[in-house]
Amino acid sequence: MDAMERILLFRENPAPFVSALRAAGYRGPLTVAESREDAVALLAEAEVLIAMRPPADDLSRFTRLRWVQTLSAGVDRWLGAGLGEKVRLTRLVEAFGPAMAEHVLLVLLAAVKGLTGLQAAQAAHRWAPARPALLREKRVGVAGYGAIGRAVGQALHGLGVEVWTLSSRLPGPGPQRRAFTPDRLEAFLSGLDALVSILPKTAATTGMWNRRTLQMLPRGAIFVNVGRGSALVEEDLPPLLASGHIAFAALDVFSTEPLPRDNPLWDAPNLLVTPHVSAPTRDREAAREVAENLRRDAEGRPLPGTVDRERGY
Repeated sequence: MDAMERILLFRENPAPFVSALRAAGYRGPLTVAESREDAVALLAEAEVLIAMRPPADDLSRFTRLRWVQTLSAGVDRWLGAGLGEKVRLTRLVEAFGPAMAEHVLLVLLAAVKGLTGLQAAQAAHRWAPARPALLREKRVGVAGYGAIGRAVGQALHGLGVEVWTLSSRLPGPGPQRRAFTPDRLEAFLSGLDALVSILPKTAATTGMWNRRTLQMLPRGAIFVNVGRGSALVEEDLPPLLASGHIAFAALDVFSTEPLPRDNPLWDAPNLLVTPHVSAPTRDREAAREVAENLRRDAEGRPLPGTVDRERGY
């Protein structure tokens, strides 16, 4: 990286991120844009762009751009933004795992411990003792086993949960008891007590969770989606919840966000809807990864999080 190279940060309220980036050791040049309009005006001279989302629908005209560092894990919006073939695209890898793991543990424990029933009993002033199950007695499948999936699997393993995984390629040694690839989807799903989807948005994963595949889960299973809303055929879930085939579901991501007020998911039984809060970008963690990648780029070293555009992540 040339010392005089134009590095553009596009971020609303950028001051906290800039402070975190400096605290992480980056002392080089940085141009800041807080609005799409400012970012587009400055992109003509930028070689590096750091941003959560594309500032323009078509980035192909910005011919000096050679590298985009996203401030997210998902890159589907960037893949449709007209980036030239020679533009390197990198995503955050390590920043989201701990937060996602906490969210997954929260909703799984709420389901297993019957938290909604306890809240209903409290609202009715009814004393309703019960013998709750133990999460450690459950077998949980993690679909999408990258850095975030491994963090979730490690957290579950730490509680004594048996972890199964589903990914396009078999992972190396880790906390998982068994690992599956998509050609063995039914064998994976049929053995689970709970399914946690952390899948990226790709052609292969779009609509992967539907009436047919979710019925491969044993009756009474738990379903959690914290990856991409596109992985779920949303209209197929409420009937499975109403029948009890899916005993509890928690969705943090949706095909349309914000979730429209008239969407039937709001009123589906035994469904927890959360507004895409499982793992927001936090400035300190994100800045550490970005600063490290800026150092690596300056030294000509490989960059973690480099996106394979054919695979979509």
